[in-house]
Amino acid sequence: ALLRSLFPDGQVEPAVLNRAIELGLLRNGEHGLELCRRQDLEYGLTLAELGVPLATVLDEYEHLQTTTDELAGRFADVFEVDVLPDSDQPAADLQRLIAIVRQVLEAALDRSLRAETDRRLALGPTDGPTGGPGDG
Repeated sequence: ALLRSLFPDGQVEPAVLNRAIELGLLRNGEHGLELCRRQDLEYGLTLAELGVPLATVLDEYEHLQTTTDELAGRFADVFEVDVLPDSDQPAADLQRLIAIVRQVLEAALDRSLRAETDRRLALGPTDGPTGGPGDG
């Protein structure tokens, strides 16, 4: 039932399903496949509706997870080294740091996306790179 709701046309390769399981988006449960990260999976399916192959969506999801894990580790290190030793309220200070980091990351991503899409749109359809994400 889950697969029919996610893939109404029934077009999904076993390798794609296995990759989604490996990435923690789906899991094998008692009654078949179960969603682990519904929102992430729905974003991916939206990209697929735009024409991005599911295998590419999963590759980019994995890269995004790796990148965000690295960024989170860096900011956790900052907290541990620069904030925690002098903090009287570590839980509150951590929550503040998380809120600030989210704002900084959102602003940085917005700037980067705008700059990159503006640059690619300015190149025109035949002048730009022909490869996938990260090839430009």
